[in-house]
Amino acid sequence: MRLLFRHEMAAADDLHGSRVPVAILAGQRDTLILPARTEALRHAVGNLVYDHVVDGADHNDIYQREDFRRSMHEALAAVLRR
Repeated sequence: MRLLFRHEMAAADDLHGSRVPVAILAGQRDTLILPARTEALRHAVGNLVYDHVVDGADHNDIYQREDFRRSMHEALAAVLRR
């Protein structure tokens, strides 16, 4: 994957100070987006409305987990409430 992405995505920098409602869904065992990057995002976001870690999920299997589907609905509801 690294070869496909030539430019680093600095989501924490891009969202720093933004008042846009943000929902974070992370995989507990994600090996592509490391926990330190997710934690930096949590601290940078000014309007975090939903934050959930899907137990046991990696980056590529998170979408097949029931917990992810439920969390997506909850995240969307939280964003729309803002």
